[in-house]
Amino acid sequence: MTTPVITLGTRLTLARETAGISVAQMASRLGVTRHTVTRYEHDTTAVPNPVIYAYAGICDVPIEWLEGRTELAQVVHAIRCMTQLPRGEPYALPVVA
Repeated sequence: MTTPVITLGTRLTLARETAGISVAQMASRLGVTRHTVTRYEHDTTAVPNPVIYAYAGICDVPIEWLEGRTELAQVVHAIRCMTQLPRGEPYALPVVA
């Protein structure tokens, strides 16, 4: 079984949406256009490192997860998305019986 590849653009979108931030709000916070944010999130333009760091700070996600450098952060973030844990809550893995 192959593990699906999650692109940087997909991670940026997941981070933004999980944080409850619209494309327009993210564009405003980054000082770019909505079109630029969409291009970042659709992987149609290179994302500068300062933008990746800004996304991490704005969305409260680890830079390592955005850059795909850590599997644990990917798992924790996926669980957070699936369970809709509020931001700032401690991470808790579901108990499997």
